[in-house]
Amino acid sequence: MPAATPPPLFEKTLRLEFRPERVFAALSEAEQLIIWFTELADVTPRLHGSYAFWGRYTLWSEKRVSGGQYLTRFEAPGQLSFRWDLAALPTEVHLDLEGSERSCRLRLRHVLLGESVEPRTREMFADFWRIALLNLGWYLGTGGPMLRLDYTKARGDVELELPLAAPPPQVFQTLTLPARMDAWLSRRAKVELRVGGVYDFGWTETVDGVAVPAGPTVLKELEQDALIAYGWRWPGEPETRVRWALLPEGSGSRVKLSHTGFSTDRDSTDYKQGWAAFLCLLKLYIERGLRWD
Repeated sequence: MPAATPPPLFEKTLRLEFRPERVFAALSEAEQLIIWFTELADVTPRLHGSYAFWGRYTLWSEKRVSGGQYLTRFEAPGQLSFRWDLAALPTEVHLDLEGSERSCRLRLRHVLLGESVEPRTREMFADFWRIALLNLGWYLGTGGPMLRLDYTKARGDVELELPLAAPPPQVFQTLTLPARMDAWLSRRAKVELRVGGVYDFGWTETVDGVAVPAGPTVLKELEQDALIAYGWRWPGEPETRVRWALLPEGSGSRVKLSHTGFSTDRDSTDYKQGWAAFLCLLKLYIERGLRWD
């Protein structure tokens, strides 16, 4: 009996308010890819031509890998597929576009070409593609990315920041009112807005077949419209702390997020990438009123 095909590493369909030709160009031209997707790119737009991307903005791809990135399908303006081989992990990415003069639907599927992988690897790819697709949409609308994540600085504590076109009080409410939290991040959030009060995303992780609470615990610091910090738990890890500082910046604000308490030698790519994805989701919700799912 043949082995079961592993599920995709990541799969997402999203609507973009741009013509397929415009989106396809952003996906296939090196000079555009280096603005929203990667630091370095080399694309030869034909079947089996190069589709290489690498550098500090690409997961596990700081240096170019010879022969591991090439086009397996190229039919403008609707279909583009490429190999993306990472060490002993052969994968393929499929991008399909269909639409009209005003909008299109983009479907991305990232599939394994070998054996299955650990859940953590899937989660890493999922966050990578969330950031990439959010950056693509932002680039198409504004000419620039939403957030560029540097993967070369990923040990120890995590520090990130992002400007938002909303004043600190609005951002504070989005981080502390359960109904607003559930609109972009949490699942049945619970908040007791005081130091020592419950702050819970409603998340769980499965350990030995049992669902256990995960994520935020209780509020450690609180300053109205300016600061929120809470404990963080995850199975198998010591408790750490997450802190959101909301600073006025013009008519908007700058969010500075830190996740501290890690050893200096811990590879924190998972948390750094995860929080970067959440910052992008926050920006999408606050500035556009949109949610990812």
